[in-house]
Amino acid sequence: MFGKKNKIIIIVDGMHCEHCAKKVTDAILKVDDSAKVKVDLKSGGVIITSKNSIDINSVKENVNETGFTFVGVKE
Repeated sequence: MFGKKNKIIIIVDGMHCEHCAKKVTDAILKVDDSAKVKVDLKSGGVIITSKNSIDINSVKENVNETGFTFVGVKE
């Protein structure tokens, strides 16, 4: 049987290109290397899906360290 997946959508400001998306993705994967990350450059939305619980504080810290701005979690 498969475990439950956790999914959150965060908003990140300052991404303009695929290189930006890669930096944000890598920052998130440092928190959970088994997560799946999908970046939408147009909206600034980042979908994070993981079988593990997602440590949003660590995600925020890592994203901000890349030079982008973690705006918040989309409800």
